[in-house]
Amino acid sequence: MSSYMDLSVDPCEDFYTFACGNWPKIHPATETEVETNNFQLSAQQWRNYTLKFLSRQRYDDTETERKVKYFYESCLNITQGDEYNNKLRQLLDEFGQMPALAANKWQDKDFDWQKLVAEIKYNYDLNIILNFDIHMDPEQIKIYRLGVRQAKFKNKSFYENEAQRQKYEKEMAKNMKKYLNLSEDLAKKTSEELVNLEAMLVGNFTSNDLVQNYYYELSLDQLHNKYSPNLDIKSMVKTSLGSYPRGYVLEYDSKYLENLGEIIKAFPKRIVANYIFYKLLESFVPPSFSRKDNEEDRQRKCHGQANKYFANVLDNMVYKKSDFQMAEEDVMSIFLDLQAFYEGALASETYYSWLEKTTRKLAVEKLRAMKIKFNTYKEVDFAQDYGTLVMDPQDYVRNLKFIYSAKAAKHRAKLNGPVKPYYDSLKMSFTPQYVFAENIIRIPLPIIYTSLFWHEDLPFAYNFARMGYLIGHEIIHAFDEVGRQVDIHGKVQDLWDAHSVANFANRTQCFIEQTQRFSYEGQPLAKRSKQSETIADNGGIRLAYETYRTWLEGALLPQIDRDKEMLPALVYKDKQLFFLSYAQTLCSDMVKATRDMMILTDPHLPTSLRVKSSLLNYEEFANAFMCPKGCGMNPEEKCRMY
Repeated sequence: MSSYMDLSVDPCEDFYTFACGNWPKIHPATETEVETNNFQLSAQQWRNYTLKFLSRQRYDDTETERKVKYFYESCLNITQGDEYNNKLRQLLDEFGQMPALAANKWQDKDFDWQKLVAEIKYNYDLNIILNFDIHMDPEQIKIYRLGVRQAKFKNKSFYENEAQRQKYEKEMAKNMKKYLNLSEDLAKKTSEELVNLEAMLVGNFTSNDLVQNYYYELSLDQLHNKYSPNLDIKSMVKTSLGSYPRGYVLEYDSKYLENLGEIIKAFPKRIVANYIFYKLLESFVPPSFSRKDNEEDRQRKCHGQANKYFANVLDNMVYKKSDFQMAEEDVMSIFLDLQAFYEGALASETYYSWLEKTTRKLAVEKLRAMKIKFNTYKEVDFAQDYGTLVMDPQDYVRNLKFIYSAKAAKHRAKLNGPVKPYYDSLKMSFTPQYVFAENIIRIPLPIIYTSLFWHEDLPFAYNFARMGYLIGHEIIHAFDEVGRQVDIHGKVQDLWDAHSVANFANRTQCFIEQTQRFSYEGQPLAKRSKQSETIADNGGIRLAYETYRTWLEGALLPQIDRDKEMLPALVYKDKQLFFLSYAQTLCSDMVKATRDMMILTDPHLPTSLRVKSSLLNYEEFANAFMCPKGCGMNPEEKCRMY
């Protein structure tokens, strides 16, 4: 820990640089590792551990595990050239002709973009331009509903950044030259047209906010009639799903749907067709191998592909063949301690006088019902989930087609099937995640496997500052802008009283105004109306520290245990060690392009500002480091939610 610190910096002026100033020297970001942080180091350690199981067949492998290993082998066996490119061309030919390939032979009179995106959705579950998504009904959690919304795009600000836009265009052009054998001029011209179309589509909706309750409940006929004749919703639904859904559907992003038809009409059909075919191609582009790659580089990249499609299988495979019992017990103990302290705080007017008693009672009930769940996937029937997959160790494109096809079939089956617990194995691979619909915090195995966030032999100050903070952050999400509108059963409904809602809004405004005064890399931050992550950072570190302090100052705690709250080569102990450990949890380095992208798209503040925001608002940090009032890390005006 001491090696990351820059002791020339005053901790009361810039605690992040004090704690993490030397991180970029030790873990510099590079072209191949565009960002370094503890989560990325944890992922590396987990990848190296997982590769021991992935890279060789074992006598006790299940059928599903053998399939995953065949997929991994097929990635290692990729030989890029005419044979691979022909397979990609054949993939595109399944849906007609791409104008950029057909040139003057392509005729636009029979082109129907809605039919094309629906057919691709049916076959490979890829959402291009529109997303027909079957998910849990926010208000009736035992029922799946069809939601109609925009496809997933980059943030609107991304397309307004000329450097980012040009990089995106170059990546598109590179792929079209490499895999479709387009000339350099044609690839460049086509990529510019496609990015221009995508930028217009993105400019057509309000935001990428994750708030789940901005939708309308309509019958399919009502939704169809609302956007006819520009959009043939019923035809797209029938083609993409194979049948019509029962009951009402959920309409999201109405502004996007209202203008979509006119925007598409404003572009030549050739450009629209090229865009759709390119987005199909993009999903089958292999990892980017280079001549400089050694065997370890290829293994790393192919592990990434295996983890992308089979993260749950890989995690379960390693879990079954390893011993995580002590880690699970200790992390569970941290959660229970946090939960117990927070319940007492919510029940007390001392901590949360701004919340009415009735609202605090609802919060306590939700907190008591909250659980954590380790991502072991013991409950998943992999044989059923992946039974139809046929993996060939020599054919990567064919394997991807099977994977996407199976995913599409599983997606369609949800429409009339029972609701299953939510999990996104890739999203949940390396960071904890609070699942609103289930009131559960999912804990990924990599963060309890490494000592970067927890270890049985390390001081409580370290474990609570890291694992305690991460779990505390997710607990607070249950009561943030989105979470407070989801009840104990996962149903979207705002049960808070008006006075508490108004106080919540006022306190949120404090964070909005405060973050607007922050600057990053010498530039002011854009206004952030959504403060869920900042609120979770601030509340999470408070919850972790208050829980740790309760243990540390307990009347029955032996002095010998207090004396253990320090680390070799560090003069900082207990409370100071806690805040130092917390700040170093978020140490990072990024290449400039990634920093620029993160500022535009990430709901979190940059890591240096995450540390700054959560600590300058916390008087206990100032007390621990004896920071005088009015200094950089102890301003007169502070913001607090939880």
